[in-house]
Amino acid sequence: MALTVLLIVAFLVIVFFNVVQGLFSALLMTVLTLCCAAVAMGSFEYVAVEWLSGWRPDYAHPLALGLTFGVPLLLLRVLFDQTIRRAALLPAMVDRVGGLVFGVVTAVIIVGVFALCLHMIPFDRGSFIGYSRIDYTPPTRSAEGFDEPEPADPFKERTLFPHADSFVVAYASLVSDGVFSGSSNFRQSHPQFIQRVNWNNAAPMEVPRYAPPGSIKVLQTAVVPEAFDFTEGGRRRAAGFSPRPAEDGKYYRSIKVQLGKDAKSSFGEHVFTLRQFQLFGRDRAGGRTTHYFAIGLPAYLDPNDPANIDNPATAGAEEKFMRGIDKGYGVWELCDEVYAPLSGSNEVNLLFELPDDFIPEYLEYRLAARAPVRFEENDQAQTPTRTTPSGTTFDPKLASGAPTSGGAAPPPAGGGGGAVRGATVRVQQSHFGDALPLTLTKYQTYKNADVGRGALLEGGLIAYLVDQADGTDEPVKRLEVPESARLLHLNVDNLRARSGLGRILSQATKTIQNYTVTDDRGKTYQLVGKYAVAKVGNDELFEVQYFPNQAGTVGGVGKFEKIQDAHLTGEYELVLLFLVDPGVTIVRFSTGGSATRADDLENEGLVAPE
Repeated sequence: MALTVLLIVAFLVIVFFNVVQGLFSALLMTVLTLCCAAVAMGSFEYVAVEWLSGWRPDYAHPLALGLTFGVPLLLLRVLFDQTIRRAALLPAMVDRVGGLVFGVVTAVIIVGVFALCLHMIPFDRGSFIGYSRIDYTPPTRSAEGFDEPEPADPFKERTLFPHADSFVVAYASLVSDGVFSGSSNFRQSHPQFIQRVNWNNAAPMEVPRYAPPGSIKVLQTAVVPEAFDFTEGGRRRAAGFSPRPAEDGKYYRSIKVQLGKDAKSSFGEHVFTLRQFQLFGRDRAGGRTTHYFAIGLPAYLDPNDPANIDNPATAGAEEKFMRGIDKGYGVWELCDEVYAPLSGSNEVNLLFELPDDFIPEYLEYRLAARAPVRFEENDQAQTPTRTTPSGTTFDPKLASGAPTSGGAAPPPAGGGGGAVRGATVRVQQSHFGDALPLTLTKYQTYKNADVGRGALLEGGLIAYLVDQADGTDEPVKRLEVPESARLLHLNVDNLRARSGLGRILSQATKTIQNYTVTDDRGKTYQLVGKYAVAKVGNDELFEVQYFPNQAGTVGGVGKFEKIQDAHLTGEYELVLLFLVDPGVTIVRFSTGGSATRADDLENEGLVAPE
């Protein structure tokens, strides 16, 4: 109630100010407010991740939204007041009525942005002066003490009068389809934006609200035959199980996630609520982007616990996925309880309930950490080779594991910095060696290419795969590597920015090619080459650049000659090449700029041969 009163008072003050100023001033303020709101909604995530996350990460998003909206609005208003010193002379009634109409529009936008900022500030369980968008039941006393408050309805959020925040989100979606559009729009990239923000913030104070890009990795996925509500036994230790079938047209799937050290809380532990994990994708091919929250976890059954011996409900003492707790008077959904990985582990196995035809794109953790997802029953098995129409076969090391529904999993607009970085490492797809993924027998050369002894010494080559079966050029099987170095093939996803600002910065990143890797001794290595395979027109094209003696210099690695950014979608491969010292372990990949533009590679096991 208090928050609603506060917003209504702010709304009335802004309207009154505009009525007093008159129609011309109110119209000017409305135009400036609408423009600033559109820019802020499309860019605040980038600003939060790239510029503010290193200071107070949990406050980065609300602060970024407030600053990207408020500062330009204030500066533009002052500038126009100094430039246009006189208002138009209009009848008093027209002046007042016009000021009222435009004042209402301005007030709704300003109050809506303010409300969105409040939604993201890390208050305890998202509650501000007694109000939370999640309707919690009061805490209750039990024999063990006080029980934490629980959501009254875990599938519904409360609305906030006068619905200004919803109006701002709807406005951002509308203008992203028009003058503020990009390669993808706000509507597609931010399905149910307010719900996503609310549940990320519906956590106790000790749970972080932000995880940096690159701090999670998807290890594997699998279909889960059944899930259960368990009889209350304390945390994950369950006493008994009641099967809970999936809804009609849906099924259960698990996604095993590895949490990086950058995602830990301030006291050095991984803690989270389930709804801080959200899986984005499409319910059907060509459909709108949607998202689903994680709904369950495995219940740990101690095989040495006497309660689990000869107990039919816990037969085998294996892990069973739970999605609710049967308290006797109802089932409590596991949506806002605080959890942590099992002791000594940084891996979490999440349960999702998804439509039968769901097409995954990426998993998001705490608004900014994202990892591409692909559904296959043998995610950990050997990746099959891919055969082209001509019969040319790729080395399995080149297989990417990219999503079948759109290639690299794109972060939402603003991307939390992800899309702006240009590239992110694909999990467990990189290797060392000098071999190319196929033997080239017919190719074009550029950048003064030098070929000899079956190897590309330097320069660039372009080859259509369909021509390789009967080519007559000197075969090229490998890249010439100095004896004192080892060649790292870093398999990456090509990220595509959504907002206009993001596309400009992403294009600059890809043009400069300032990619580096760092070893465990702190030494940094610059890019020496890259290769890719993508469909250009009707044919698959392979293109490689390699400049072992020109790392970081003008004339070295640049944009591909034939393969463009637009071609690196769907089924494609993109590999970056680095010459590193023998015996070192590669622990970090960076696309330039601040440390937030980095992937943690410590768990990739990239040890250069001696």
